[in-house]
Amino acid sequence: MTSTPELIDSLHRQSSWEPRWEESLKGFTDPKKAWNVLVDLAGQANFSGVFPGFFQSFLDRLAGSYNADMALANFHRFSEKITDKDYLYILLTDSPELLAALVALFSGSQVLTDTLLENPSHVDWLKNPETLNRVKPKDRLMRDFYEMAGEGRVGPEAPALLRRFKKREYIRIGLRDLLGKVTMQQTVEDLSNLADVCLQVAYEYSDAECKKKYGTPYYEDADGNRKESEFAILGMGKLGGRELNYSSDIDLIYIYTSSKGETRKDDSLKDQQTVISNHEYFTKLGVLITKTIHEITSEGNVFRVDLNLRPEGQSGEIVNSLASCEIYYQSWGRTWERQAFIKARVSAGSEALGEEFFQMLEPFIYRRSLDFSAIEEIKAMKVKINLSLKGKKTGKEDIKLGFGGIREVEFIVQGFQLLFGGRDKSLRVSNTLTAMNK
Repeated sequence: MTSTPELIDSLHRQSSWEPRWEESLKGFTDPKKAWNVLVDLAGQANFSGVFPGFFQSFLDRLAGSYNADMALANFHRFSEKITDKDYLYILLTDSPELLAALVALFSGSQVLTDTLLENPSHVDWLKNPETLNRVKPKDRLMRDFYEMAGEGRVGPEAPALLRRFKKREYIRIGLRDLLGKVTMQQTVEDLSNLADVCLQVAYEYSDAECKKKYGTPYYEDADGNRKESEFAILGMGKLGGRELNYSSDIDLIYIYTSSKGETRKDDSLKDQQTVISNHEYFTKLGVLITKTIHEITSEGNVFRVDLNLRPEGQSGEIVNSLASCEIYYQSWGRTWERQAFIKARVSAGSEALGEEFFQMLEPFIYRRSLDFSAIEEIKAMKVKINLSLKGKKTGKEDIKLGFGGIREVEFIVQGFQLLFGGRDKSLRVSNTLTAMNK
């Protein structure tokens, strides 16, 4: 795709298609169709007088894009949503980096493009150099959510605000990926951090809602002291390993301190609150957190939530106290659950409770003696997976479950971790790539 002064001048004059432009626009599948779209764009502003260099830059960017046809069509759709066309082209003329980013987005991801088209005002956020050029740690993400949400962060609008925030951040993360500014490892960590922040917000919102109705859950410790019962969300699987990808669901386990207690009414809301047991309270809390994150609304969901890794799976309680977890894993815990907890970490809620939980489970996960029976069980699980794939068209081509796939690599790594992690604490890491480098 090459542009000449004559071609640019013809665009500025919105001239009709001529076959001689076909060679210059051969980067498009249908050069004539592309010309008509470009001419329509040329009618949006006084390009020859105010933005004479725009089309030259635009065509150069299209030539180097992932898909010129897709980029042009999506840019056209985007431009039509901007009422003040002069403002748009001032932005793109003053910021070549923003133009490059939009072309990369429009040519590289239709999903993210549609997300921007839902809220074109995000372009003002994207023009800030810090948006695409700097890493965002969790504390920065949290501050960004609070700035975007304002007073609605813990009110009834919190679920909708979370969906908007996640969509906006996916544009940022995806664009950094498309522009080659990050490694794969940095991208999956960014996605995992975003999920953690969304879970923390959902927890704070849900906890505030439950406390309004039922008061605050308390229990008595061994010394008879009354303490507020704490709650933690454990990230499992890809989330726990900080390996989340764009389409991943999030595997979670909900735990709380103690079921031996009940809620205590707040003095200012006594007549509006109902006292319930701690277990009832945290069950309602877990249900509301799951709904806040998982429910599909007119704005979509935040993440798909999977709670099947909890004790007793689908038939088990949605939340479990420390004591009930200890009894379950000591009495009935299986090898696959030991594997699952290799990746576990606290994603939201009480870090102190999470640390107490993992200290309690450490002897279950990592055993001091060499446990070769665990390796045989892992091998048996992989055989079952292979049999389930047999006869399917995916088979060995299944990148996740097939021969040499992601799950097979994870099983090998986790086998070594279970076998030697009891004696070598350096192997007790949740991220698969990090474990492979040990």
